[in-house]
Amino acid sequence: MLSRIGLTSDEVLVRLRPLVPETVRVKPAPRWLRAFMNPRVSAITLPWAVYLRAEVMALPEAVLGRLMLHELVHARQWKELGTLRFTVRYLREYLAGRRRGLGHWGSYLAISLEQEAARAESILES
Repeated sequence: MLSRIGLTSDEVLVRLRPLVPETVRVKPAPRWLRAFMNPRVSAITLPWAVYLRAEVMALPEAVLGRLMLHELVHARQWKELGTLRFTVRYLREYLAGRRRGLGHWGSYLAISLEQEAARAESILES
């Protein structure tokens, strides 16, 4: 799947090191997880897998590639920071945005971990 959506280039793999993308489990999001997911969210990465909404697999390859690269960056972040540090940092930055008066989406976009994942997507846009 990674080569089909353009995620095997050296530039992509450098952004993901030391993560080996092929070792990341990608699964359909189970019903219990979808119940917690914002409707605007197509995928979520947890320490053990990337979970995708079923309709995501039908997206054009370019869109799916950017989404998967975004989620693989999160998989690398989970691996580097560990579950506790990742979770604390993510929630701390989200709540800081809310305290600054940002809404949910603005607070989400202000999280440095999300910004790093979004920046990585840009390498597929060239």
